[in-house]
This record gives sequence, C-alpha cells and structure tokens, in this order.
Amino acid sequence: MPLRVAVCTSEFPMATQRSKLGGGVELCVATLGRLQAHLRGPTPSFATDNLLTLVVDEADSVFADDELRKRLKTLRASLPAGCATSLVTASLSPAVEEAIGREMEDAKLLAARDLHTTRPKVSPNPNPNPNPDPNPNPSPN
Repeated sequence: MPLRVAVCTSEFPMATQRSKLGGGVELCVATLGRLQAHLRGPTPSFATDNLLTLVVDEADSVFADDELRKRLKTLRASLPAGCATSLVTASLSPAVEEAIGREMEDAKLLAARDLHTTRPKVSPNPNPNPNPDPNPNPSPN
C-alpha cells in the first residue's frame, strides 16, 4: 500500500485538502491552524487514526504563543500511539528553541544552514526577462 500524504496550509484550497485527507493519511505536513480547521467542526475532514507522522510547519509561531502551544500539546495527546511529531521552521530563536525543549523533552534539533540563500552567479529567477527581444542589437538599415 502506498504512503498517503497531505499538505495542509493556507496556500492550498480547503476543498483540495479535504479530498486528499478524506481517505486517511499516514503523513501530514500542516500549519497548526489549518490542521485544526480540518479536525474541528461537525464533519472533520479526516481522522488521525492512521497518522504515522505529523509535521507541523511554522513551529516558531506555535511556540512563541502560549495558546498555540497549548493547542499543539492537546493535539499531540490525541494522536495515535507511536505517531511521530516533527516541527519545521525557517527561523528558530533561542527562546523558541528553549520552549520546544521544555515541551518536547525528546526533541532533537536538525538544522540546515543557508537554505534561503542564493549562491553567487545563481539567479533567483532563472528567466529574469520573460519576453526578451529576439534581436537585441539590430543592424541599422
């Protein structure tokens, strides 16, 4: 059986996410707010019964806010036994790192440097001029 995966963030329409979540997933990558929107209400988008791994994006925001931190703690307590939780963030302050360590005693920090850096001679836009003049230096008549 293939691994069923869903991404749940505000970047994608709820309806698309609902259809992906409907049959259950083993791996879910989500922002906490969007995930909670799928799990709440009279007809949740999915049950976490088959979830093996939850990846929470924007962890810095979650751990910088006491209410969001409590929501994550409650959510984690409701996950199936053995479900792994990973936290992802592009910016990790020392205060947030300490908060994560207090809340999740078994947490391990994996850091990758320079993920958002453009290397010399590499353009962030591979085609900076989308409509180049096919004859930039025409010869005079």
